[in-house]
Amino acid sequence: MTSTLSRSSSHSSNMPLLLTSLPSELLTKILLLLPLKSLLSISSTCTLFRSLFLDSAVLQYSFLLQFTHMKDADPTAMSALERYNELKERDQRWRSMTWKKRQAVVSSDQGTLYDLLGGVLALGLQAPCTTLEFSRLPTTRGTSTDVPTAQFTPGFTIKDFTMDPSQDLLVLIETISPPRVAGRPVRRHSYKIHLYTLSTFQPHPLAKEQILTWPYWVSNQRSSPFISIQDDMVALHANAAEETKTEGGVAIWDWKRGVLVALPPPQRSSNPSLSSHQLFSWLPFSTSTRKRLS
Repeated sequence: MTSTLSRSSSHSSNMPLLLTSLPSELLTKILLLLPLKSLLSISSTCTLFRSLFLDSAVLQYSFLLQFTHMKDADPTAMSALERYNELKERDQRWRSMTWKKRQAVVSSDQGTLYDLLGGVLALGLQAPCTTLEFSRLPTTRGTSTDVPTAQFTPGFTIKDFTMDPSQDLLVLIETISPPRVAGRPVRRHSYKIHLYTLSTFQPHPLAKEQILTWPYWVSNQRSSPFISIQDDMVALHANAAEETKTEGGVAIWDWKRGVLVALPPPQRSSNPSLSSHQLFSWLPFSTSTRKRLS
């Protein structure tokens, strides 16, 4: 980064205009455009930039946002200093795991399924699970201690679920079996994905197909599916590793269009619990195969 700016051609002098001679307000706007490492670097170049960085609540808040991997939800609600102080306190509490407020909100029912995302706590009320209970958790900003709850019984046993409150999306997994043959036990199963809204528990209006069918069958009844959402994509992974083969695999859909966009090669592993990052590392593959599979 250069420390000078050229003067206009109409100026009689050939001397450069120092960057440090710019008004502090303009320098602050320039520094706000820098990524985290560059902001730290330039604040170490001279006393002016260091003072500007340390004395500016806007720059401090921008730095802390990047450092904590957070986004500014509502920049008009509070001043930069208030937002900085609140985010700093939150970061310190996360590091020390000290609570600002403690309130019991968990249902007495002991199920095996749960999820917490976007301030919504979802619990399966029994095992096997046929009903989910959703609770909107109170915040430290609010004055109310009420915990609004709602229950949803979809009419089938819920193998697993996930949700995305930002898209008003609830995704449920149902285990399905092939037609029974008299005298033979059922040893194979697959999964269906059901798409609902979190607000009304109705079929999601943005989903062209409410039900998506996993295109694999597995024989190991102990196999557990892992499901994840990323933007318009929903992915389901489950497998059963046998001695001579691996059944199951990953399937990724565009849930709004109801289109299967990727079927990555199955991985020989007895552990289906891939992380969300691992699961969606197949998305570049899904882009190249979207036309072939849709």
